[in-house]
Amino acid sequence: MPEWKRIRGVNFLTSYARDAAEIWSRYDRETIDRELWFIESLGFNSVRLWLHSRPSFTQQEQTLSRLDDCLALCKNHNLTVLPVLFDSCGVERVGEVKVLTMEEVYRIFLGDNRFNAEYKEMMLRIMIKQRKDWYLRSGAAVQVPYSGSPSVLFWQWWQPNPGLSKLGKENWPGLERYVKDVVAVLEEHECVVGLDVMNEPYAIDFFRSTTPGSHIPTDKDKRLILPFVKHFTQYVKEISSEMLVTVGAAGLEEARMFEEFEDLISFHSYDVGQALKSKIEDAKKFAEEKGKPLLLTECLSGVLEQNKCATTDMEQLKSYQDNLPLVLVSNIGWYTWGPINGFPGFPWADIITNAGFRKPAAIFIAETLKKGFIRTLEMNNNE
Repeated sequence: MPEWKRIRGVNFLTSYARDAAEIWSRYDRETIDRELWFIESLGFNSVRLWLHSRPSFTQQEQTLSRLDDCLALCKNHNLTVLPVLFDSCGVERVGEVKVLTMEEVYRIFLGDNRFNAEYKEMMLRIMIKQRKDWYLRSGAAVQVPYSGSPSVLFWQWWQPNPGLSKLGKENWPGLERYVKDVVAVLEEHECVVGLDVMNEPYAIDFFRSTTPGSHIPTDKDKRLILPFVKHFTQYVKEISSEMLVTVGAAGLEEARMFEEFEDLISFHSYDVGQALKSKIEDAKKFAEEKGKPLLLTECLSGVLEQNKCATTDMEQLKSYQDNLPLVLVSNIGWYTWGPINGFPGFPWADIITNAGFRKPAAIFIAETLKKGFIRTLEMNNNE
C-alpha cells in the first residue's frame, strides 16, 4: 500500500502537447525524460499522468509501447504515477472547426447575440476576468480550434476523453478494450500507485447552449455520467484485483457522489488561505468516516483569490508562499497543477520553462520540499 500522505506531486503535461491525446500521438521521449528530471529536481516524488483513448484507437500498439516507456522513465526519475483514464474537461469539437486566435474568439463572443448580457457577464467572470490581461496581450495571438463554443478561450485545444456524447453504453465495448490494454501495461510497473478512472466527471462545456447555467449537469447528463463512472471503476476491479481506483472529483461534494466506487478518495481545491484549510479538513473528516485514504489531486497553481490568478512571477511566488505550507501541514498527499510552460497555456500555473529555467515559485517549492525531506529523515532517524 502506498504511503499516500507522503505524495508530493504534480499534474504532468508535456510542453509539446496541446491536450492529453498529443502526449501519446506526438510522443517525444527526449522531452519527457528532460521534463521529468525538472520535476524530480524540484523535490516532487509523483506525477498524475494524463492518458487518452483517442490515440489507442488509431495507434494502439504504438501508444501502449509509449506508455510503457513513459512509466519506465518515471521510475528512473524516482516518481510514482497516478494515471488518469478518462476526463470530462475540455471542448468537444462539432461541425466545422476554424483555427482562430484567442483575440478573434474573444471578439466573436462579445458580439454573439445568442448569449444575453447576464450570461456573458457570468461566463466572463468564470473564465476570462481573472486572465483578461493574458488573453488580450501575450495570449491574444494564440491559435485555438473554434467550432462555435467560446469555451476554447479557457480550454484551448484540450478535448474531453471520451466526451459527453460518447458516454452511452453503445460506446462501452470499445472503451473497455482501451481500458483493458492500458491496465495490462500499468500492472507491469511498480511505480503506479493507483488509477484515476475519470477526472472531474461533471465538468461540462460552459457554452454548450445559450441558457444560463448550461455548464451545470442536468439530470439527463447525470444519467450518462454516473453509470459510466460506476461501470468503469468496477470494470477495472474486475480485470485487475490489485489496482486501486479513485475518481478525480472537482470538489468534496462531487467526491461524496463517487466514494462508494473508490478505494481511495480524491478531490480538487483551488481555494486559498482559510478556505483551503477548511476544504482539506472537511475532506479529511469524510475520508476518516469512510476509512479510506485521501488525495488532493489538483491544488495551488498560482491562484491568488477566488476568480483571480497570478499575472506576474512575484504574484505566483506569493501564492505558493501563502498556500503551499497549508497543504504541507495538512498531512495528506497532493498534486499541484502542471509545472512546465507549454500547452495548454496557463501562465499563472507554469513554474518552469521548457528550457528548464525556474521561476521564483519553483525555487521556493524546491527549497520548501527539501526542508520537509530533511525533517522527515530526522524524524525517521529518531524513531
